[in-house]
Amino acid sequence: MEIPSPVYRSLRPASPWERLGCGGLDKSGSAADHQDYLAPTYSMVWICRGRGGYHDSDGRRYDLSSGMCFQRWPGRRHSTFIDPQQPWQELWIDLGPGLHAALAAVAMLRVEPIVWRPREIPYVALADLHSRLQQGSESELPGCLSSAFQLLTAAGADGQPSASHDPIEKACKLLSAESLGRGDLRSWCLRQGLDYHRFRRQFSQRMGESPGQYRIRRRLDQACALLRSDHQRSISSIAEELGYHSPYEFSAQFKAHFGMPPRVFRHR
Repeated sequence: MEIPSPVYRSLRPASPWERLGCGGLDKSGSAADHQDYLAPTYSMVWICRGRGGYHDSDGRRYDLSSGMCFQRWPGRRHSTFIDPQQPWQELWIDLGPGLHAALAAVAMLRVEPIVWRPREIPYVALADLHSRLQQGSESELPGCLSSAFQLLTAAGADGQPSASHDPIEKACKLLSAESLGRGDLRSWCLRQGLDYHRFRRQFSQRMGESPGQYRIRRRLDQACALLRSDHQRSISSIAEELGYHSPYEFSAQFKAHFGMPPRVFRHR
């Protein structure tokens, strides 16, 4: 297999690390790849050939082999090793810190799992992105970014449990629908055979907020829709529909999140 050479396109003149990169490397015969490495940028790596290992700063160790993916997150110390007796070839996408932070903030990129096996390695799509980055004009860079994001999120989705079997996704749906009240999550976990404290920790790690915070955020999403859809509807009626004890509780929570009361928001 012919491995494409690395190509980078910087995105901001004052910040050389703000870039999009794509390419591959043949590291056959190497042993230690990166040791105690702190990456300055984010990258997702697809292993085309080879065997090795990934060690993170928490002491977790993962075997690596052909067909697998792993991530290098900025600020997360890790080590990667290669079996020198096996040929090693990899393909990757590299994102600057600003792009990575933006995608991570909206959970398009998730730190877990750090190593997984996707359904496939998107050879054709990666080759197309590489060619466009190498030959494309400045006006074509936004399209390249969009393609890179799609490749990253598609591969990342392969590392997540299917929605129908994922307790976190189930909890999100119930919390969004207000089917799980403030005190109901513990009993729901018990019915699902889940340890409550462990589930809360896993939920917070993946979603970036506690179940209670997620529930409030989704309730306020609904509040925004109701406020904009009917300007004649009273704040009291909306608060009651959303399950608040009073319009004052609703208004206080809304203002704490949006910096303005509901009456002002609906006319913005």
